[in-house]
Amino acid sequence: TYPESDPAFAYQSIAQQYLHTKKGNSHDLPLITDHIAGEYRKRFFQGYGPDNKKLDEHFQKIYKDEISRGVDVFHIYLREKISSYTYNTVYEKEKDSFRSLHMYISNIITTNFDEIIEENFDLIKYIGQEGMLLGGINNIDELYKIHGCISAPESIVLTSKDYEKFNKKEKYLSAKILTLFLEYPIIFMGYSITDKNIISILDDIKVCLGDSDINSLREKIIFIDFTDDPAKEGIEYNSIKGIPMTHVKLNDYVKLYSALSVIKNKYPAKILRQLQESVRSLRITENPGKGTVKVTNL
Repeated sequence: TYPESDPAFAYQSIAQQYLHTKKGNSHDLPLITDHIAGEYRKRFFQGYGPDNKKLDEHFQKIYKDEISRGVDVFHIYLREKISSYTYNTVYEKEKDSFRSLHMYISNIITTNFDEIIEENFDLIKYIGQEGMLLGGINNIDELYKIHGCISAPESIVLTSKDYEKFNKKEKYLSAKILTLFLEYPIIFMGYSITDKNIISILDDIKVCLGDSDINSLREKIIFIDFTDDPAKEGIEYNSIKGIPMTHVKLNDYVKLYSALSVIKNKYPAKILRQLQESVRSLRITENPGKGTVKVTNL
């Protein structure tokens, strides 16, 4: 139904059907995804065109087991597509500085599906809300992939159905993220300051904190926005939903990485995590008589 040779036009044709003009011309992205995913499944299983050719037919055999387990073929396609991407020259320029941040970061929360963070940081990974619920969360040296990961395509939150399941289980996730927000300075990168999930969390923070404590968040919540124009780089203070925050516009992320690398930690996060796990293991053991605690002046 859409010109195969012009995917950008095809996408705009679909997106126009799900435009909410009353909400500032915003699109309902899960509904757009539903449309595209439905089109893909139809062409994958039933074929298209005059000769009924099936799309990505080689997937039928390669991923037979996953498909038989009920993993959605569009999620599998997305995994293959993202896995095929290569990095651009900007990444090559930034990667060493980005990788050096590991020793200055306590935790990372991401909605991205790709594995670029795992390739650069040696963190304990939790996929989806189930991973966070079942894992031994220590709040340090951890990666939370709250919208899933291409390593487990069934975990990816993408369609309306995925978001419906996600929203039903979000209470623990909201509480967890809220705790991290209050305990640590938070830096947002590659994320919209108007995202509805973030606005919801900011609302929860406002309820939990009194007016006298709200102003302390200005230095703790930092939004990083990329700008194409170096002349527009700068720092300003904004307020979203009544919560003050620092808003940084950057043309070159290396400047941010260099600024963060000035931080001097007394102990690497990995050492603190190992110590925390040892104490936790001793605390919950069923046979405390066999445990020995040795204390020294650090």
